[in-house]
Amino acid sequence: MKRRLGKILAAAVILAGGRSRRMGRDKAVLRIGGRRLLDIAAARLATLFPEILVAVGRRRLRLPPETRAVRDRFAWRGPAAGIHAALLSARHDYVFAVGCDMPLVSPRLVRLLWKRLAGARGAVPVGPRGVEPLLAFYARDLARPLARALSAGDVAARDLARLAGVRRVPWEAVRRVDPRGTSFVNLNRPEDLRLPLGRRRAVE
Repeated sequence: MKRRLGKILAAAVILAGGRSRRMGRDKAVLRIGGRRLLDIAAARLATLFPEILVAVGRRRLRLPPETRAVRDRFAWRGPAAGIHAALLSARHDYVFAVGCDMPLVSPRLVRLLWKRLAGARGAVPVGPRGVEPLLAFYARDLARPLARALSAGDVAARDLARLAGVRRVPWEAVRRVDPRGTSFVNLNRPEDLRLPLGRRRAVE
C-alpha cells in the first residue's frame, strides 16, 4: 500500500494566458479524453497543492472548480508575466508554475523540486532538452526583480532560470524520478495531439 503524502505548502499556477499561435487555437480548452487541458492540469495539481491559480493573461476563461484567476500586470509579455501575476497574488511563499499544455507532469518530479529548494529562491529542472523554466518553483520575493525586467521589455522563458537565487536541478537527479522525461512533453502544434496521451495516462 502506497504511503499518502501531504500537500506541498505552496501555490501552483497554470499558465493559460498565451495566444497559442503554433497550435492555431486556444490550448487551454483543447480536450483529451473529453476533458479540457486546463481541467486536467487543475485536477492533477489539486492533489499536490492547497492553492491553485490560473494565469489567464487579459482574457476571460471558464475556470476549473476551486481555482482562482490572476491577470497579467504586463500585457502580452508571455509566461513570465503570468508567473509575475501569480507571485503577487499567491498566499504562499512559493509558486509552482506549469503550462496548461503539459498534461503529464510527474508528482515525483514536483516533490523533488520542492525538496531541492532548500532556502533558494527557485528550483528549475533540467530536462532532456535543457533547462525547463516553465515547470518550476519560484519564490514570491522574485516578483519585484521580475517586474523590473518586464518593465524593461520582454522576458524570455529561459531568463527566469537566471534570476538571482534560482537553483537548477540537474538532469541526473531529474531522470531518477522521471526517466523518460514525460513531464516535459508539451502540446504546441496540432500534430502533437496525436501523441499517445490517453485519458488515463494524462490524469494519473
